[in-house]
Amino acid sequence: MSSTIIQFDQIPDATPDDNGFIELPVVVLSSQVVFPNTLIPLTPQGERGQAAIQYSLDNNTTLISVLARRHDSDADLIHQFHDIGTEIAVQPMPLRQLRALIPNTLAQGRQRVRILEMVQTEPYLVARAQIVADACTVDEEELSNIVDTALEMFDQLASLNMFISDEVGDLIEQIDDPSELCDLVGSTLDITVDERQELLELDNLAARYERLIQLLANQISVQEVREEVNSAVHGEMARIQREAYLREQMRVIQSELGDEEYAQADIEQLHHSVLAANMPQEVQDKALTELKRLATMPSIAPEASVIRSYVEWLADLPWQSNTRDNLNLNHAEKVLEEAHFGLDKVKDRIVEHIAVRKMAKEKMNTPILCFVGPPGVGKTSLGRSIAKALGREFVRISLGGVRDEAEIRGHRRTYIGALPGRIVQTMKRAGTNNPVFMLDEIDKLSTDYRGDPASALLEVLDPEQNNEFSDHYLEVPYDLSKVFFITTANDLYPLPEALEDRMEVIEFRAYTEEEKLE
Repeated sequence: MSSTIIQFDQIPDATPDDNGFIELPVVVLSSQVVFPNTLIPLTPQGERGQAAIQYSLDNNTTLISVLARRHDSDADLIHQFHDIGTEIAVQPMPLRQLRALIPNTLAQGRQRVRILEMVQTEPYLVARAQIVADACTVDEEELSNIVDTALEMFDQLASLNMFISDEVGDLIEQIDDPSELCDLVGSTLDITVDERQELLELDNLAARYERLIQLLANQISVQEVREEVNSAVHGEMARIQREAYLREQMRVIQSELGDEEYAQADIEQLHHSVLAANMPQEVQDKALTELKRLATMPSIAPEASVIRSYVEWLADLPWQSNTRDNLNLNHAEKVLEEAHFGLDKVKDRIVEHIAVRKMAKEKMNTPILCFVGPPGVGKTSLGRSIAKALGREFVRISLGGVRDEAEIRGHRRTYIGALPGRIVQTMKRAGTNNPVFMLDEIDKLSTDYRGDPASALLEVLDPEQNNEFSDHYLEVPYDLSKVFFITTANDLYPLPEALEDRMEVIEFRAYTEEEKLE
């Protein structure tokens, strides 16, 4: 075993000449800084570095390690590396245990040196240097307080950083020399090579500790942030694992109680409803795909209820269900006369619409009527009478004060509590795809940061587009072309011009005093 022990004590420090200079081989390092009183595996640069180490091993002498400067390859040799380095002793790694390690040389830092000039360049560098002694600008008591502060901060960092071993902490506690302590603590920090060189170049002990404390503070801040992030990640992972465990337990319990059979029966019922809804093939494929997803997840999963609700909406909408129009003009005139006094021009216009529709049959697009007039003249009730005359269902929504586009187009399913817009909701309530649909108080629409509902209505009221109305919740087109839309307004002025162009305006005048008495 004794042959594997590295005998650094047998390598003496360099002895200064009469002028206080030492001459030693130089090994240039690209990414390492060796601190005094520390051990580090050495990675030399190039053939001259290897030759310098070999000379040191053969002659039992120390050498100088120095950090190369960056981007200075064209500078003079002396300016290609920092002038402050470390006198080091080197020994090969223990052969049997560490032969395979690269690098296979271990360096022991001895003392700081300042390189003055190069006295040899081949086959390895030799420099004339001067030993740099520690200086201190504070008294012993103040230095002791600074050292205590650094040790407290190192203990705090060690408690946060799993890569600082207990052995390193025990070793640091046994060191009494402030200079040796500062170098050892600095060598354990996860700092850049430039920050290490900065610590090495500070020969004033108080200044070196001040910089060390700054670096410790930075490291503590970084580790605290990492600790918070790791804690949050672990907490989220624990929550996910806990939910998965609880869901599995719930699945087993449901299986024992027979709830899984109920859930399967529910899916089968939905599947039957989708097939019976007579929806377009594209929509049916979408619904069946969602049902397949639903069948693969636990019934208590949050997404399961979202998918179930979505498929139910698709299945409940009237895709092909409609009522047959009653185009009997005498019947229409009778219904309008019984329900409304006066309004002769308006009633004649409605009867004319029915007559034209009777002649054109299915070739005619359903008109978009806009009733404009003061309150109380019978706009809404006339819409209900038109539905009665045609034999259609009548539905109505009030647009007064609506300022959110989602009221028309619906919310996307990614939002919690998402629902289709009021157009689709009302179509479901109508139960047919060709009701008389009244949009009341269309002139009272508002606009804010949530969108422009009037613009959303353009697609609803455009005969060229509303056969593929797009609701954000449904995510599939819905045909509104068979709907008889009637809008009401007190005044056309607030309406966007593009919206007004899509409608046929019928004006209502106010009742005279005589008409009110009749």
